[in-house]
Amino acid sequence: MKSFVISIVTLLLVFGVIIWNFFYINNIYAYMSEVVTELHQDEESKIKVEELWKRWKKKSVLIALSVPHRISDELERNLTILRSRVQEGSKSDFLEAKELLLNSIEEMRIHAGASLDSIF
Repeated sequence: MKSFVISIVTLLLVFGVIIWNFFYINNIYAYMSEVVTELHQDEESKIKVEELWKRWKKKSVLIALSVPHRISDELERNLTILRSRVQEGSKSDFLEAKELLLNSIEEMRIHAGASLDSIF
């Protein structure tokens, strides 16, 4: 009976961590998507991109535990490209970098979502 209770508690703990992770990644997704969507090639956006970069560096370790490294590495690469394109670069290069980053952010959310693959 003890082992059954321990099994149930462990299973509930796993479900709890998966659900917490889902909400954690969704909050990061919502924040990053909102900031990136509002970016333009101006001085204010340079500041926003630097703040986004600092926040990413703080959270990237936990994110890397939640999504495949391929996804988090791609997101970081696209964020780096956007940082350089907002500083200098043509309007089309900036818009391309912005869209690539938005796509990477969406991939992060998809891969961190709660699914049967996450559980089993």
